[in-house]
Amino acid sequence: MEQTGWQKLTKKERRQLKKEEERLKRELKIKKNHLFKWGFILGGIVLVVGGVFLFKSLSDKRFQNPPKIQVTPTGYDFGKISLVEGKVEANFEVKNVGVSPLVISGMETSCDCTSAKLRIGEKESPLFGMHSNPTDWSTSLDPGGTAQLVVIYDAKVHPVSGPITRMVWVFSNDPQMPKDQITIHADVQHTIGLLIAK
Repeated sequence: MEQTGWQKLTKKERRQLKKEEERLKRELKIKKNHLFKWGFILGGIVLVVGGVFLFKSLSDKRFQNPPKIQVTPTGYDFGKISLVEGKVEANFEVKNVGVSPLVISGMETSCDCTSAKLRIGEKESPLFGMHSNPTDWSTSLDPGGTAQLVVIYDAKVHPVSGPITRMVWVFSNDPQMPKDQITIHADVQHTIGLLIAK
């Protein structure tokens, strides 16, 4: 019976061939692991770079056609007011000067003595103040649309005398001005002081 090539080898040669075969298998396994690791790293880089470009693209679109809030005037001075008479009001125009709908999601004031509401045509928002404001209210202004912001200051809530400054913040989806500030001033007088000043 004729011997095969393997059988013709000596035991020593067979052992060397087996060792060489095992070494080649180990090297192949290491190369596969390296390829997998680098493939994983490159895949991660591609995902990150792709994500950055996608975010930038979406972000650019958002800023290409943004809504833009404009409140005029930006502040109001009531001058001298009577502590006894209490409430005074100032009206401001809120306008969307952007090119996509402006969503107004709420308002907040810097003191309990100040409150604000929004009128759009016949509709009126709830009253917003410093605390416990409605969280489920919002309204939208189309490009060019306007609303009236009514700011109410009640001197009787915190009886003080002299100059006061209060703020009202309007929250919207304007990416440049998500929290627009309106400032009011007054010089609160006791009735006697107000009469003498007049």
